Amino acid sequence: QNPAIQFERSRVNYGALTLEEQKQREGTYFDFFWRARRPADITVRFEYRQAKLGNDVRAQETFIPQAHGTIKTTFNVIGDAYLWDGPVTAWRCLLIENNRIVGFTQSYLWK
Repeated sequence: QNPAIQFERSRVNYGALTLEEQKQREGTYFDFFWRARRPADITVRFEYRQAKLGNDVRAQETFIPQAHGTIKTTFNVIGDAYLWDGPVTAWRCLLIENNRIVGFTQSYLWK
């Protein structure tokens, strides 16, 4: 087993005392690093598809007021959403300013 994977599992499960708590932390974690060259109100939107949902698109958003510099944004598909609907099969992440997409990245399988 890769030591980095073991470390990450230990970090995610830190503080989970029961098997049920550990099961609720099971899933997929996404970290996006991006840069704003000037202060701006940015909405980061994470859209994804899951194995059991077919082409149905789910989304999570976070708003960052006056974003400036290098920023890390984290999204999680864990717990019941992961257990019931399956793993993430495709995703994209959008940076939105004033209802306009100013940046994005996506997985190879996103169409």
